[in-house]
Amino acid sequence: MLYVQTISIGRSHAALVTKQGEVFYWGEGKNGRLGHKFVMATTCKKIVDSLNGVHVKSVSCGEYHTCALTTSGELYTSGDNFGAEKKMRSYWLPNRVCGSLDGVKISYVACGEWHTGIVSTSGQLFTYGDGTFGVLSHGNLQSVAHPKEVESLKRTGEVYTMGSSEQLNHCPENILRCLLGNPQAKYESVAPVQGKLKNKFVTQISSGSYHVAVLTSKGNVYTWGKGSNGQLGLADTEDRNCPTLVEALRDRQVEHIVELWSLIYRRHYEDPTQSVER
Repeated sequence: MLYVQTISIGRSHAALVTKQGEVFYWGEGKNGRLGHKFVMATTCKKIVDSLNGVHVKSVSCGEYHTCALTTSGELYTSGDNFGAEKKMRSYWLPNRVCGSLDGVKISYVACGEWHTGIVSTSGQLFTYGDGTFGVLSHGNLQSVAHPKEVESLKRTGEVYTMGSSEQLNHCPENILRCLLGNPQAKYESVAPVQGKLKNKFVTQISSGSYHVAVLTSKGNVYTWGKGSNGQLGLADTEDRNCPTLVEALRDRQVEHIVELWSLIYRRHYEDPTQSVER
């Protein structure tokens, strides 16, 4: 029995952190994304031995890499962050990210398929990896090998979207606008998501393949994007182009959201024996 604190789900692997700060990875082991000394797949949760003694508070799974964030604000990555510089022969073991992050305390990390976003405790945003479609928001389409600060974002507590519609060229135009969360925004601009989030302080963001969920400081969950499978949690299958409050969770004390189609996880403070609700 594990008391799960946070969980992250990639396309073919998953990771979780216990209340004690232990880290477990499982799933497809190709590219070293599991952080073990071998690259075999494992169907059972396996503790990451090389992170023993390091108190981890959260994890994030990309397509080919995994990030672990410690309580002291340090970041460890394993696997292959596409577009980033290759690591040495031990790249399949978690390595602490240094360089531009020296002296920077990290509060949050999120992995895309081939890129990574990092937020510091002082509100700085760093991105690196594959820069295709402008997803790194450095004003160009270039890939970046090491974390680089996004100069254009200095305000906190708001949600911004970035990237190009070409990244989703297989989607109908209405879905593109839904994903941006701002129907008036230009696809290739960095634009704030407003509507019902305009005066809300957003503490967490999670994106699925075609939808987005955010958590506010008051514990409310807002979703938007494609809703054909009910993944928005709004009791219907309609698409939404603006953030919409998930009424079913209004009175719940939501702490953490994870997107894989329509999964939302919540810690139970009242009953530790049921640590995660799906």
